[in-house]
Parts: sequence; C-alpha cells; structure tokens
Amino acid sequence: ALVPPLLLIGVALVAIAGLEDQTARAEEDVRQTLQVLSDLHEAHSLLAETAAAVRGYRLVRRDNFLDPYRLSEPRLPALLDRLEANLTDPRQRASMGRVRPLFDEKSRGWRELLTPGIDPAVAERKLIEGKARLDILRAELRRMREYETTQLERRARIAQQVRQRNLVITQIAALLAGLGAALSVAWFTSGLARRARQLAAEAARLGEGRALHLAGSGRDELGQVGARLVEASRLLAQREAETRRAREDAEEANRAKTDFLSRSSHELRTPLNAILGYAQVLAQETPAPAQRAHVERILSAGRHLLGLISELLDIARIEAGRLDLALEAVPVRRVVDEAAALVAPYAQTRGIGLA
Repeated sequence: ALVPPLLLIGVALVAIAGLEDQTARAEEDVRQTLQVLSDLHEAHSLLAETAAAVRGYRLVRRDNFLDPYRLSEPRLPALLDRLEANLTDPRQRASMGRVRPLFDEKSRGWRELLTPGIDPAVAERKLIEGKARLDILRAELRRMREYETTQLERRARIAQQVRQRNLVITQIAALLAGLGAALSVAWFTSGLARRARQLAAEAARLGEGRALHLAGSGRDELGQVGARLVEASRLLAQREAETRRAREDAEEANRAKTDFLSRSSHELRTPLNAILGYAQVLAQETPAPAQRAHVERILSAGRHLLGLISELLDIARIEAGRLDLALEAVPVRRVVDEAAALVAPYAQTRGIGLA
C-alpha cells in the first residue's frame, strides 16, 4: 500500500532535483554573461583612458599625464585573457579574434608615440593611424556589448521561466506528497494524516514565498519530504537575497558613475573657465588683427570644449530620462567657419591651404 505514495514522492523529488540543476545552469549563464558585459565595459574604459593619456602627453609633454596610461595599459592583457576564457559563443569568439590584434597594435602604437625623440611628423601620422584603429576597436566592442546585452535579456528570460516552472513543479510535488500522505492515512493512523496536512500547508507557504514553520519532522519518508521543503525554502530565500544585493550593487554603481561624471564636469570646467577668461583679456588688450584672430581661435576652441564638458552631465540626464531636446535652426556657415578655424593651424604647418 505504501508503494504508490512512495513512487509519487520519488517522482516529485526527481523532478525538483532536475529543475534545480536547470535553474543552476540558467543562473550560471546569466552570471557569465554579466561578467562578459562587465569586462567589455572595463576594456572600453581602459582603452579610452590609455588613449587619452597618450594624446595628452603628446600635446603638453608633461609626465603626470601618463599616470592613467601606466595604470590602465598593464591591465589590458589580463582583461582580454579573461574575456577570451569567458566567451563561449562562436560569434563573440570570432569578434574577439579581431579585437585582440587591434589591442596589440594599439599597445605598440602607444609605446612608439612615447619613444623619446620621435619625429613630430611620424608622431602625427601614428596618431592619425591610431585614431582609425581606435574607432574600429570601439565599434567592435560596441557590437560585442550589444550582442551580450541581447544574450543577457534572453538568458534572464530563460532563467525566469525555469524558476517559474520549478515553482509549479514544487507545488505539484507538494500536492503529490499530500496525496501520498492521504493514501497512507487510509492504511495507517490519523497521526500520519495530520503530518500530511502539515506538509501540504507548508508546501503552499513555500509556493507563496513565505517562511516555513516545520520543526523536527522525523527520519521517515514524510520527514525527508519536510526536510527537502525546508531546504527549498532556504535556497529560494538565499537566491532572493542575492538578487536583491546584486540589484542594490548595480544601483550603487550607477549612482557612483553619475557622481563621477558630475564631479569630472565641474573639475574640468574650473581651469577651462580660467583659460577662457585670460583669452578674453588678451582679446581686449591685443590691437593687432592677426594676434586678435589667434586669440579668437583660442576662445572658439575653449567654448567648444566647454560645451563638450557640459555634455558630460547630459549622460546622467539621458539615463534618468530627463534630457529635453529642442528642434532649432543651425547656422551652417558659422559652424563650418568655426571648424575651419580650428583646423587651419594644422593645415598651415603642412603647407595646405584651407578654403
């Protein structure tokens, strides 16, 4: 008489164990995708910091400008190795096969630009070539991030479906356990019926996500089912806490990024305002038209840079959904004139006329 109830309970436990394994695999896929996305963002950030440091050093020839390069450039090989180890998708591995040589070329280019006594013309050519490679690298990394984001959404949906199915199977298992207990009651004592009702009630609480009240359930078959329910409740509570902590960490990281952008914008704006102020003083005190034109170019470039710095704050506004956009007419000739004025000194140094 006990064989049918025991078979029902055994089937339920096997189903729960199988779905637990599926849940673990689905969550591992999500975790691995999150790690790949994090590494891709870090690679993009290190690439930008290193390239900016080298360009800044070439412009001002001050050694402290290379501090970000010295911190970021040694971290890139290990980061790329970790990315290659975590990537399992053939498409992403193919993209990584294109990205790795580009990173190696960029590293060699940076070292060549930092070579003492490098010819300025050679340095300028290498900067232009490096900018082209940098654009290709950024495009590849962006495509990889977009693909991983799509994969993350798909795997998260799969994990959610597995968890929901696991919950349904757990409820069915509880029902089977209750049915088995009811069949046992027909042959044994009312005490077994009470324990079966208690198990059914606890299974319902587990299905609703509430804490279980099971105490010592004994070492028999029903006691083992109770222990499994307690373990399932503990695992569900643990995973819910981990999910909540991960969400809080992500929100904290986003707030830190927003604060960093805000501080960076203000820190950059202060010295730039000083430059613009002194340039305005020079414009007022410089009578010669040629010199005044140079000062006006400084002012124009400074205002352009000030606008770019202000746009740093727009990133936070975009993420918060608070950026207001307005359609307006743009005087194209004035914009083109300003752009031509910015590049005219470089053209003159190469003997090129700009019209």
